[in-house]
Amino acid sequence: MNRPSPTVDSAAAELRSPARSGRVAHAVFWGVLVALVVLVFGDSLLGRSVPAVRDSLHFYFPLNRLIVEYLGAGELPLWNPRIHGGLPLLGYPTAAVLYPPKVLFFLLPLPAAASWFLALHVAGAAAAMRFLALRLGAVPTGAAVAGLCYGFGGYVLFLTSNWVFLCGAAWMPLGLHFGWNVVKRSRLLDGAGLAFVLAMMVFAGDSQTAYMLGVMLVFLAVLRSARMVAIGRRLKGASAKMQKRPRPSEKKPSRLSELRPLFLPVLRLVGAAGVAAALSAVQLVPTMELVARSERSVVQVPRSIWQVPAFLWESAHEPRVDTGRPPNWYDAIIGFPPPPAFHEYQTYGFSYEPVRMPQLIWPYLGGRRMPVRADWATAAGLITGHYWVPTIYAGSWTFLGFLFAAQFFRGTLLRRWLSWSAILFFLAAFGVYGPGWVLGFLQGDDAVSQQLRGGIGGVYWFFVTLLPGFASFRFPGKMLLVPHLCACLLVGLSFRQLLVHRNLRNVLLVVAAISGVGLVAVFLMGDRWFDLMVAVQRVTGARTGGGDLSELEQSVFANGRLDVMRSFAIGLVGTSLYAGIMSFAGVRGLSRGARLTAIAFPVLVGVDLFAGNSWMVQRVESETLMRPPLVVELMAANGGMPPEDKPEIPRRLYLDIDKLIRTGDGFLFGQEVGEDWDYVRVETTTVHDGGMNLSVVPWGYTPMFTAGTISDATYESMFDNLTFLDAGREVGPRRTMDLWGVKYFIFTDGPPGARGSANDAYRFAWGEASRRPAPFLPSGPRLPSLVESPPEGDLFRDVIVNESAFPRAWLVHDIVPIEPVEIDARSKWLPIVRKLIYPQSGAPDLRKLAVVEDPELAGELGSGVTRFPVPRPDEESVEVVSYRPNEIVIDVVLSGRGVLVLADQYFPGWTVSIATDDGPPVPGRVVRTNRAMRGVPLPEGRHRLTFTYRPTSVTVGLVGSVLSWCVFLACVGRARWPRRKKSDADPRLGETIAS
Repeated sequence: MNRPSPTVDSAAAELRSPARSGRVAHAVFWGVLVALVVLVFGDSLLGRSVPAVRDSLHFYFPLNRLIVEYLGAGELPLWNPRIHGGLPLLGYPTAAVLYPPKVLFFLLPLPAAASWFLALHVAGAAAAMRFLALRLGAVPTGAAVAGLCYGFGGYVLFLTSNWVFLCGAAWMPLGLHFGWNVVKRSRLLDGAGLAFVLAMMVFAGDSQTAYMLGVMLVFLAVLRSARMVAIGRRLKGASAKMQKRPRPSEKKPSRLSELRPLFLPVLRLVGAAGVAAALSAVQLVPTMELVARSERSVVQVPRSIWQVPAFLWESAHEPRVDTGRPPNWYDAIIGFPPPPAFHEYQTYGFSYEPVRMPQLIWPYLGGRRMPVRADWATAAGLITGHYWVPTIYAGSWTFLGFLFAAQFFRGTLLRRWLSWSAILFFLAAFGVYGPGWVLGFLQGDDAVSQQLRGGIGGVYWFFVTLLPGFASFRFPGKMLLVPHLCACLLVGLSFRQLLVHRNLRNVLLVVAAISGVGLVAVFLMGDRWFDLMVAVQRVTGARTGGGDLSELEQSVFANGRLDVMRSFAIGLVGTSLYAGIMSFAGVRGLSRGARLTAIAFPVLVGVDLFAGNSWMVQRVESETLMRPPLVVELMAANGGMPPEDKPEIPRRLYLDIDKLIRTGDGFLFGQEVGEDWDYVRVETTTVHDGGMNLSVVPWGYTPMFTAGTISDATYESMFDNLTFLDAGREVGPRRTMDLWGVKYFIFTDGPPGARGSANDAYRFAWGEASRRPAPFLPSGPRLPSLVESPPEGDLFRDVIVNESAFPRAWLVHDIVPIEPVEIDARSKWLPIVRKLIYPQSGAPDLRKLAVVEDPELAGELGSGVTRFPVPRPDEESVEVVSYRPNEIVIDVVLSGRGVLVLADQYFPGWTVSIATDDGPPVPGRVVRTNRAMRGVPLPEGRHRLTFTYRPTSVTVGLVGSVLSWCVFLACVGRARWPRRKKSDADPRLGETIAS
């Protein structure tokens, strides 16, 4: 009698005892998940430390601290005066004020709340992926492996540094679950589930992940429609062959009817997206209002084909500053946007470098930047230090398993969809490294040209150019979420087949052999490793001269060598054990094989992921983040408020962050950098103590221009440096700094001869008299000259109190009234900004004159400068009585007609009431002044002005969300628990039948 082969026997092992092996796999998954959370997040779960890497440290933590402070003081989270010159807080997507899990920040102390918020989302991502895999037919062990690889893979785990995108990644598997069902069938609960997930993504601030989910689902609908059309045509062809002649009544089907399988799923997806927009309207409407006024939407030339008609409709366009000629509609699309092109330059930032791909098998082969600096590949010039995530390692089993599980032309619809989606979005993640980059590399283009034109012809470039609204997003590295998800899910679905796949086992053994050889080779190199690094530096251009390696380079390369050996060791041990389990599963006659596999494989995956990725969650002591930054103490020593006495009116500062870290010559804020380079110390020194981004915000200070992800386009333009192409220098916007009341200039030394930082812009503007003079008259005294010698023990070289800073509010009697200029008419308002900030001659005194955009004043006074008489100037005064986030009270005394100028950002939703001579308040007019500020026209007299922020967008969004949630919950409840119809039959009939 023929006995079953070992392969068939092992493949059926788990099927023979599904209940027992399934229960074991479930228990092991939750056990490994809890263990990983505890090991990775450690004492941060007790509130003793906080996961603080990059944006988590200097952006999200202080921003959420500010939100808790506002709500604790009874303030509605509508406006934030401590970002730039003020920005909407509710409409600021990264604040995620209304995201439901943020309730943790009001239940726990801030450090513990932040840690649990991140830990729960990482664990939630793993659990959601396991749920999705089970729903799509994966065996319990495969689902457990998929969940662990997804939640603790390099991509998701490093998003603990970028909270909003971690939230999006956690919801993504649930979105795919409901979206898959919506495409396949028409069922209310599935559509409601998809709408709920999309709404949660919007509330979390991650609309880009929601967009990517929509693109994936539309792509699924297209694949499904194409498959159904192909099957239909084959069936009709077979039917025609069986019938000798067609029936006279039969008609040839139209093309439109063949597209019906596509239209219906797409309509259901659009309906779910519409419901999601209605549910999240209270967040979405204010956010869209802010984005529409930001540099992401206000463009001089089109970035996508959807913006071309509006550009061609305009009759006149502002000349380019670099050529002096009008722009073409295709300039930005082909990589030649007019300067300054901030958003265009950042669009392809954080592109995934193809040279990082070996880290899919060996997690940190290029070296880590933390906990100690070991990024030898960056120091050698092989890769840049600019990454969205340092590695997307999800276990060598996941990557190699995906290569064998992927099915592009055969197989089920699900597998083909996951395979194509993974490849498409992985290529999109390359971003700037597209066909244009290859061509530019061959031509020897500079870095700026490559950043703008390198992505032409790539997948991400097609996304930006062809997809509506996608041009407002940036950073191709975010696309890595989709291939990471698809690979984990596909490997989980194919787990049973991969477990007995001989070719995969052989490849694992080959990788183990390569890892072993690499480990031994690097170990035996000894000091020759440093000679190799020098040779690589010369090839890549990172080293142009001779000389020995610096102390920092020696430290980086030595630590990097250890990281290379660790990566090879992880690859050797991991692939060997994976291959061993596969061999064990293939042994014939093991009845307990399924249960042992259900235990061993998830545990091995957990150990593999911990060894390869746990280093990405670096923790900073809670006490460090809760104390005032050193820069706040320095400003207090220079006339500022003590850290414990936060000023009611936020004080504004300019911080030159470009050269805070001086690693080229071994200095870090005056501290020697050597083998003891510690990432946590570096981050707390340069980021927290240095006041980077929002670190100073909770202490009553506002960094101008350096903070935020979205800002008003007009405000942004006021801080642009003026570039002189013929002189190769830039002029800093000193008049802007004075006008906005920047009280402190904080500078650090740059390396000798360094160029390109904001320090240079100010140094060249107010340099020696022999230098070419600036083309405008600065409104304040010349700043002290900046030395270029290394600091000696001091954190900062210069903390300068700006004596010429304007007050927060003042009166002007000379005005230039003009008709209002819309935010999207950049060609009309940009010349106004330049005349204010960079006048060629006869610079106006902005303490006395203001440009006011008001149709009533323009109609009354006409064009030109109007000077109102001031009979008693000594009697005039302005006093800020109260300054709260959503309400400002100012007392004003005028001896003649004038305009009150408030140096806060102008934004729709601000209203003012005016009480004159203790009379009842009456509505006034808030007009755009000096292009980006608020102004109020006033008559002679004594007035009390009360500014209030009550935006219409929030009101409309709130009403829409409340009504939508009521209807949504009612419909879901009715569909989930339908009312049973009363039967007309005699109830005793059932008893009779039963008896």
